[in-house]
Amino acid sequence: MEVVGALVGIGLLLALLVIVAAPFVLALVVLATVLRIFLALLFLPFRVLGWGIGFGFAAVGLLVKALVLALAVALLLAVGLVPLVPIALLAGVIYLVVHFARPRAVPAA
Repeated sequence: MEVVGALVGIGLLLALLVIVAAPFVLALVVLATVLRIFLALLFLPFRVLGWGIGFGFAAVGLLVKALVLALAVALLLAVGLVPLVPIALLAGVIYLVVHFARPRAVPAA
């Protein structure tokens, strides 16, 4: 019977501890939440500034990537068209010879 009484006493002491400690724990939770919201609002301008700088660097990076890609495509296109230069020159010469060899039409007056 004494063991049961001791267990009941320990249970009652734990219940009393929970009843007494609950307001303190609740106050600490509310205080932590308020402090977290206050710090979030305090540092919000710095976060927004960081986002802006991040977006700026991302835009510059995207612009540089596009420029490098365009230059690479232009270089590959130029290197790919170099063998066609003699053919283009020959075609131009043939065009000029045919153009100047054709008789001109005299305008009717």
